[in-house]
Amino acid sequence: MTDLEDFEAFLEPSFDSLQFANGLLLATNDDEKELDLLTPMKKLQFDINECEKRMQKVSSTHYQTLVSNLKEVDTTKEVVEEQLGPQLQRLNVSFQRIQSSLMTPYEDALKLNKSLKKIHATLKLLRGAGFFMFLVQQLEERAPDQKETDSHSSGRKDLVRLAKVHIQLNKLYENNSKSTASYKTVNSSNKDPNLLSIKIVRDYQSIHASKRADLTSQCTSIITNDVNHHSTFTYSNAQLQDALLALYILDPNECFHTIDRATISKQTQVISNQLSRALQSPRNFTAVIEEVFESSEKFLYNTNDILENARVSDSRTLLREYLLFNQEAGTLSNLYWSKLGNKFKRNVAATMARGGPIAKNLKIYHEGIKKAILERFGNSDGSAVLIDAIDLIGGIN
Repeated sequence: MTDLEDFEAFLEPSFDSLQFANGLLLATNDDEKELDLLTPMKKLQFDINECEKRMQKVSSTHYQTLVSNLKEVDTTKEVVEEQLGPQLQRLNVSFQRIQSSLMTPYEDALKLNKSLKKIHATLKLLRGAGFFMFLVQQLEERAPDQKETDSHSSGRKDLVRLAKVHIQLNKLYENNSKSTASYKTVNSSNKDPNLLSIKIVRDYQSIHASKRADLTSQCTSIITNDVNHHSTFTYSNAQLQDALLALYILDPNECFHTIDRATISKQTQVISNQLSRALQSPRNFTAVIEEVFESSEKFLYNTNDILENARVSDSRTLLREYLLFNQEAGTLSNLYWSKLGNKFKRNVAATMARGGPIAKNLKIYHEGIKKAILERFGNSDGSAVLIDAIDLIGGIN
C-alpha cells in the first residue's frame, strides 16, 4: 500500500477526471493573465512515468509469482467455461425465448397502446370539432330574420330549435372549459386535447354568446308585444308559444321574469289604477267592479290557457314551472289577486292618508263598495283581497 500512496486520488471510487484536472490547473496557476497548461501536463507525465517504472520493477522482481497467477487464472477460466458454459448457454437460450415471446411483444404492445391513445384522442377531437361545426351550421342556417319573425312567417318556428342548439353549444363550451381546468391541475392525468385547443372554436365562443343574447332579447320582445294585444294574447298564437318555450330553454329565470313583467305585474298595475280612479267617484264603483271582474277573468283564462298549452316536456307545462318558481302562489289566480290586492291596498291607504273630501266620501260609501264587491266576486279569490283593501277605509279615522 505504501507504493500506492502517491496515487490514492486516482484509486478513489468517486474519482472524477474533470474535477481532478480542474484542481490541478488551479494548483499550478496563480492569478496570472496567461493560463499555464505545460506545468500540469509535466506533472501528469511524471506520474505516468513513475507508474511505468514501478510496474517494471514489480514484474521483474516478482515474475515467478505473476506467471504462476496467470496460469492459475487461465486454468480457472477453463474450468469455469467447461462447467458453467452449458448452463449459461441454456440460460441465454431461455432468456432469449422470454425476450422474444414476452418482453418484445409487451414492449410492442406498450408502443401500440400509446399510439392508439393518441389516435383515440385525435378521433375524439375530430368528432367534437365535427359536432361543433354542425351546431354552428344549424345556428347560421336557422337564425330567423327579424322581418320574417315580425311577419309571422315560418322563420319563427325555428325559435325553439335555435334555443336548443344554443344550449347544446353552451354545454359543449362548459364541458371543454371544465376539461381545460382539470388539465391545468397539478395532479391531473387528463392530457387529451379538447375543443378549446382549436382556434376557431375559441374565437366563436364570444360570437355564440352574442347570438344567444340576441335570441333571448328577440323572444322577450315577441312575448311582450303579443301579450299587449288582445288578438295575439291567445294560446292559438304559435309565435307566442314558440317564444315562451324558446326563452324557457335559453334561460328559465328570464322566462319567468318576462312572464311576470309582461302579464301579471302589468295587468295588476292596470287594474289597481282603475280601482284607484274609481275611488274618486264611489257612486260608479259598482260599474267599475263589473269591468274589473270581467277583465281579470278573461286575463286569467287566457294566461292560464297559454301557459298550460306551452309544454316544456311530455309531463310538464310552462304553467307548472312558473308556479313552482313562485312557490307561495299555489295557483295563477292566487298569484294574480295577491299582487293586485297589495297594490290596491297601498293606493287605498295613500288615499285615506291624504284625507279631504275623497276620504270622507269613501267612508260614506264604504259598506256599499263592500257589498258591490261581494255581489260580483262572491267567494272567489279576488273577493277576500279586495275586501281586505277596502276595509282600510273604515279602519282609518
